[in-house]
Amino acid sequence: PTGIEALCSDLKVDHTDVRILMLAWKMRAAKQGYFSKDEWQRGLKDLHADTIPKLKKALPGLEKE
Repeated sequence: PTGIEALCSDLKVDHTDVRILMLAWKMRAAKQGYFSKDEWQRGLKDLHADTIPKLKKALPGLEKE
């Protein structure tokens, strides 16, 4: 999906990177490749990320969960 590709581009992460799958898990996404507004907001809150740089910084921590 276009939105995920744009997010990956912003994060400078390949869309096949396992951390993107882990991000979807963290956001409790109901549908692969898509985030609802509620899923997105909940996930970012859980990650303490309100900017792209903060989200990028949080990605390595997902691998440890």
